[in-house]
Amino acid sequence: MLLALDVGNTNTVLGLYRLEGEKPELAAHWRVTTHRTQTVDEYGVFFVNLFEMHGMAPSQVTHIIIASVVPPVESTLRQVCKDYFHIEPIPPNWAPTGYATRSLPSSATAGLASLWTLAQQPSLK
Repeated sequence: MLLALDVGNTNTVLGLYRLEGEKPELAAHWRVTTHRTQTVDEYGVFFVNLFEMHGMAPSQVTHIIIASVVPPVESTLRQVCKDYFHIEPIPPNWAPTGYATRSLPSSATAGLASLWTLAQQPSLK
């Protein structure tokens, strides 16, 4: 599964996508308040609890992508990914330069999932 994190100044949106089909399929999503002072462990325990409430486990996540306009929170969440999911997150800046972002779905996490799918194409690896 792909975990897409969209970190804004006010809210952080998490989207969990199944990757089995042709396109990523949204399995679960959450909107939480962005806290600049929240620690790695506070975010980690919070995310694990969200997963468990939906009958999912962090071990189901195979890929993570983060888009952020809040650098302090991004660095915290990158560490959460390493400590709680055991995954190095993919920054979204590897998207192909000619890719028209206006064609992305309106949901930020769906847009990240679309970019991830695009990057999996053999011509971009």
